[in-house]
Amino acid sequence: MKKLICALLAAILMISFAACAGKNPADTAPASSGDSPFADTTVNGGNTGDAGVSAEIDTAPPEQYNFGGEKIKILYWEDVENPEFFVEDETGEAVNDAIYRRNINVSENLNVEFEFVGTKGSWSYSQDYLNAVVNSVNGDDPYSILATYSLSAGICAYNGLCGNMRNLPELKFEKDWWPDSLLETATVNGKLYFVSGDVSSNLLYMMYAMYYNKDMVADLKLADPYSFVEKGEWTLDKMIELSTGVYSDEDGDSKISSGDRFGQTIYALHMDAFLTGSGILCADIKDGKLVLDDDFTGAKCEALTDKIYAYAHSKDAEIISGYKTIFSEGRSLFITDRSDIAIFDLKDKRCEIGILPIPKYDTDQEDYLTVIGNPFTLYCIPVNAPDPSMSAAVLEALARVSYEKVTPAIFELSLKTRYADGGNDVESYDILRRGIVYDLGRIYAKVFDGNGKSPGTLYSDQVKSRSVGWTTAIKASLRSLDKSLEALNAALEKMS
Repeated sequence: MKKLICALLAAILMISFAACAGKNPADTAPASSGDSPFADTTVNGGNTGDAGVSAEIDTAPPEQYNFGGEKIKILYWEDVENPEFFVEDETGEAVNDAIYRRNINVSENLNVEFEFVGTKGSWSYSQDYLNAVVNSVNGDDPYSILATYSLSAGICAYNGLCGNMRNLPELKFEKDWWPDSLLETATVNGKLYFVSGDVSSNLLYMMYAMYYNKDMVADLKLADPYSFVEKGEWTLDKMIELSTGVYSDEDGDSKISSGDRFGQTIYALHMDAFLTGSGILCADIKDGKLVLDDDFTGAKCEALTDKIYAYAHSKDAEIISGYKTIFSEGRSLFITDRSDIAIFDLKDKRCEIGILPIPKYDTDQEDYLTVIGNPFTLYCIPVNAPDPSMSAAVLEALARVSYEKVTPAIFELSLKTRYADGGNDVESYDILRRGIVYDLGRIYAKVFDGNGKSPGTLYSDQVKSRSVGWTTAIKASLRSLDKSLEALNAALEKMS
């Protein structure tokens, strides 16, 4: 296992999620015949580097590829939250200019011409993206690469629209710009239908982190939370311990309100971070099949949901509107959110802040683990791509040059230097990146939603406003969850 310090994530696809789990994949599979361009030839995969040893950057341009000016047509989701795919020109802004130069570099070195085609594709517009993909696959105007909102990738794979990317030796998955954890958790029966890494700027932005108010730590004479990170003792219990007793009715209205002081303010959606941070996946892979993770259905998740529910409904930790404003104004000890709040929401903060990884479940847990917010991009190559090998070579080059140009612009300039207060914050960002985790239970969430609630929704319900305990809730949902898994495994087994 090579280290994941440069693991990023990006981009792709969507297909109808209205009753998708009840539809046979053949209903939306490409209307084509003959041999698949993804025929099983050379399988490239499996990371062979030693743990903690970074692969050497291949800085030489890939001169072995010259595609003679061929067009690379990329379908991307245009309502992506942060720039990723292309920009019109250099502006002097580091990330913008890095994306611009990356595209020129790849275009010139591989002798290809990019054509970017945008359509809305976020949660509310997934059907629009679906329509574009299906029309292309069943028509005569194919795309070379697809790039879209993360949850759409699973639906595309389920419906047979994606080729097996492990059959394309142009993709060098042993390199640092491809994350080990994605390959390990997204490869089913030796097949991989969506990938990401440094090719996506949005993965860094969507890393979940905890921020803390250093001024409040000093005023309340608390131990510096980062001291526990260094010792491997930053756990949920330690987070709760430091938060307890911090609440104060600052505005004197005798009720909990946005004018008060809190141990933590949080938005309900972001409590997903504690599930993944505790080492619990919604779905795992066993014997080449997707199954519910044992910890998810068992005592560990029950203990977690009990703990987080009690914490999030105490006075000290509040699910409250305006939670980011409360923190930036210096009236909350902790906040849990995506990393991009440091850029967009905390830049005018009134207190000195520090950065922490998501707490471990307990001290027996070896690593700090990081979930990625859903608005990231996954990339895939459609089954009707004109030249899958060319698509793979271009995607590999985009990932490599992003590693060299875009990642440093985001990570070094934006996150570390401009918006972090220095010191331990730099190491915290490195910990976040090393701990990135991908969960097929989240990526395939819309397939689960076709039969009932997805695993992640069951967890969210428990920590927001539960009416029954976890054991009862999971038992009542096992039939629909198993139905979704059966459909998923059957669909994936049929694919090339």
